[in-house]
Amino acid sequence: SPIGTGAMTAEFWWYPTAFYNYIAPFSVNEPGTRTNGFNIGSDTNATLKMVDTGASNFQSSSNTLTKFEWQHIAMVRSGSTVRMFRNGAQVGTISNSRNWSGTRVAIATRADTLNSETASGYIANCNLVIGTAKYDASGYTVPTSPITAHSNTKFLANFTNASIPDLTMKHNLITTDNAQISTSVKK
Repeated sequence: SPIGTGAMTAEFWWYPTAFYNYIAPFSVNEPGTRTNGFNIGSDTNATLKMVDTGASNFQSSSNTLTKFEWQHIAMVRSGSTVRMFRNGAQVGTISNSRNWSGTRVAIATRADTLNSETASGYIANCNLVIGTAKYDASGYTVPTSPITAHSNTKFLANFTNASIPDLTMKHNLITTDNAQISTSVKK
């Protein structure tokens, strides 16, 4: 279901191995259009970004991601405030109450086109919650175990046991390029 204009949370773990302009490890949009959702990612300078594909961008120049290190990334909207977090700490906000009507969730690529702005590295524990802003300005304790679904979870992929299931059982997942499991990288 679409996110709409209300509260939401998108979160995931990311272990980037390269930065280039633009990388989208988590994206929600509609196939064929860039105006109905958002991309969370980074640029060449390893700067954490949120791109509302129909309007505004958020970029945290004071907060850069670290290559070859697991980082917990979260984007939360409550009212018209979108907050970006890295490892439990808020790194910035932007005002945004646009209607995000896209329904395709994409991991490691843009949701509107697939195979575009692909992310390098490893991604785990992807969670999309519609109707709940899980974190506020005070930040949060970084999860130490896989997230479990609750009533407002619309997409949850923990990537366990060499599989990529949507634990909410609401979506069919498409993998692109050379999606694979690595046992050498640990959180």
